[in-house]
Amino acid sequence: MQELLPDSGYGFVLLYNGNSMEVDTGAITAGLADLLTGARPAGPRDTRLIAYPLGLITVLLAGWRTRAVIIEIRGCGRRRSWVRLVLGSLWPLGPAVIIAAAPALLNLTMGRVFSRGQLALAVPDAAILFVTAAVSGVVLAALRVANRLAGRTTDRGR
Repeated sequence: MQELLPDSGYGFVLLYNGNSMEVDTGAITAGLADLLTGARPAGPRDTRLIAYPLGLITVLLAGWRTRAVIIEIRGCGRRRSWVRLVLGSLWPLGPAVIIAAAPALLNLTMGRVFSRGQLALAVPDAAILFVTAAVSGVVLAALRVANRLAGRTTDRGR
């Protein structure tokens, strides 16, 4: 990215790594131009617009899954047919599958390679949400299957 500073007669070029996923390159260039011209650069961009809703969703998900896990631990979960048990135990595993496949999916769709650590650093709010969903989903699915195998599920009126 190049920037010309006509008042000073100078310019500069910034080169970025191709794997800088969410870096706001325009803001970095503008900030550097401000520093070079003596102006006060703008502060970092505000991520609260995304962080607050993702935080709320994470808290709600944790509460919902905690309730489901408590129901399964008590053995009060619904008695399901094997088909419903398998399908009902697969969807909570979705976030774990997404976490496992994220680097390959990004490479396939964007042609860019990121490690899971880089992805977690780039979007920490979403990483916390996905890890919460993945861990609770694996626990819930395992409890559902264990309860069914042990015969501890009931028919809660259905």
